[in-house]
Amino acid sequence: MLDGLECTRWLCGEKDAAPLLVVQLARPVKASSIVLGPAQNTLALKGEYDRITRVAVRLNKDKEAYEGEAEPDELRPLQLAFGKQVLVSR
Repeated sequence: MLDGLECTRWLCGEKDAAPLLVVQLARPVKASSIVLGPAQNTLALKGEYDRITRVAVRLNKDKEAYEGEAEPDELRPLQLAFGKQVLVSR
């Protein structure tokens, strides 16, 4: 949760060929993974939005990205492990 609300959906425009979300944290946090929840988080919303199938996450302006694929079930969050604990500020 970035804004303290579990119901917030972060969406891009349907014509956005390269959607991007940048998060700048007020204070760095230690993390070994990131969890991205789907916009369609209930059965009633299944199929309502296009779903993310693949992500690339760059931490702290690193050049190398961590990449992962979503599970076939669009209601399940995508968890991307970093393989080690990292201090994340962006």
